[in-house]
Amino acid sequence: MEMTVMNKEDTISRRQFLKKAGSTVILLAVGGVLFRAYAQGVFHTGKGPAYELWKDENATGLTSIVHAAVLASNPHNSQPWFFHVSDTTIDLYADKSRHLGPIDPFYREMYIGLGCAIENMMLASKAYGYNPTLSYFPDPLNDTYVAKFSFTKQSSEVSPLYTAIRERHTNRGAYDATIEIPKEHQTAWQKELEDPITLSLFTSKKEKQFISQSITDATQAFISTKVLSQETNKWFRQSWDDLQSYRDGITLDAQGESFFIRFFGKILPPLDNESSDQFWLKATKNRHTDTAYGYGVLSVSTSNHLVENIQLGRVWQRIHLQATNQGIGMHPLNQLNEMADFETHSKSQPHFTSLLDQITIPKGQKAKFIFRYGYPSIEAKPSPRRSIESIIV
Repeated sequence: MEMTVMNKEDTISRRQFLKKAGSTVILLAVGGVLFRAYAQGVFHTGKGPAYELWKDENATGLTSIVHAAVLASNPHNSQPWFFHVSDTTIDLYADKSRHLGPIDPFYREMYIGLGCAIENMMLASKAYGYNPTLSYFPDPLNDTYVAKFSFTKQSSEVSPLYTAIRERHTNRGAYDATIEIPKEHQTAWQKELEDPITLSLFTSKKEKQFISQSITDATQAFISTKVLSQETNKWFRQSWDDLQSYRDGITLDAQGESFFIRFFGKILPPLDNESSDQFWLKATKNRHTDTAYGYGVLSVSTSNHLVENIQLGRVWQRIHLQATNQGIGMHPLNQLNEMADFETHSKSQPHFTSLLDQITIPKGQKAKFIFRYGYPSIEAKPSPRRSIESIIV
């Protein structure tokens, strides 16, 4: 039997080979992770075609007013609008194909979002040297024909609210509730109201505890209701390709998470609905409600009046723009309203309707919109927006 004798040089050579092979495997693994991270947009947050409209505009004429409109706050970033533009008019229509279904059975949130777009249009019109005349629902028989703008020329009036349009983003991150918000800032929000909209602010520990627990309970009920869970998850864009293709919906970047969480959230396989729901519930309980400096509640005089919902949206947009200029973060938390609407529509026991009624607001008013506010601990990221070409008919 022959024996193979391995000398010292052979041993070193083999060790070097194994070492190099191991290093290659590691490099390939790291390279794969980095490639996945790049493909999922980890290193280009807020970039690409879906985010172009947040940059300096290149639209001209009345189209520039539409550009401002689509940067408005809206439910689930569904962008439920389209426009018709002529030489002297803009018609705004509700796109009911983008309705949130069972989440918004009375179209409350849709028309609030359309009101936000209208407010941006009013601010932009004056900034671009137009005098706008606005009429709601020009055709009383068509509730999708939301508003008609007619324009004449005037001198430019650039409002501080207009300059905040491109800086305004929903901040879903943690707030520093220990930093007091000056009274004059909150007073300024009250000046943005218009009849019949009222704003109630809640900052005491007892008030915040009640609203926080009610919102958390509503979130738990929401994700436990299959039809609601399915609808909200339909709007979550988990892949970079989907985000850039659809240019709408809820994104991980806009959730107020750290870079570490966003990094692994993008490179790992997409979450299933149940995991996504639990992620939202945890964020609601441990970040959104626990770090709120205060809550704001916008109220109207009737349960479901389309014009009042539009007016509320206009007020909310102005308040959010004010807060943007003040360096204050704001974040709608409408789970309680959504569950109350769901109860009413499905004729269920009015548990969340009762909780909503216990929030102290002016007598005769209905609480229609809840938001938290405070000084943010993290910069808010923009949400995607559809192209101007895709929404003008």
